[in-house]
Amino acid sequence: MLESSSYLVLVAVSTIVTVMFVGVTDVVVMP
Repeated sequence: MLESSSYLVLVAVSTIVTVMFVGVTDVVVMP
């Protein structure tokens, strides 16, 4: 149970970081 929750949190954080990174890159590449 706990391991599954930790995995979901890790996936959520990774997704958010990826989206933010893509957003920043898009702004830098295409101002």
